[in-house]
Amino acid sequence: MKKFQVTYHKQYFQLLENIEKSKKEFFFNKETIGQHRIEMPLEFNQFMEINFDGNLKDVISKLDYLGEKGFICLFVCLFI
Repeated sequence: MKKFQVTYHKQYFQLLENIEKSKKEFFFNKETIGQHRIEMPLEFNQFMEINFDGNLKDVISKLDYLGEKGFICLFVCLFI
């Protein structure tokens, strides 16, 4: 993330803003059904494709965060 922050300063802060916005919507919506969406700048997706070694889906699905496991890999939808 530090490399992304240095390389894409503006997009890094846009990503942080999008995460905060998404968190607010998640906690505001009492009918959440387990899906959580965060809009990511295109540059972040491109950066991850170039700089991440391995299978991102496998790594995310094996994460253990606060006792939770089995996360579903993110996917990117582009609307043109």
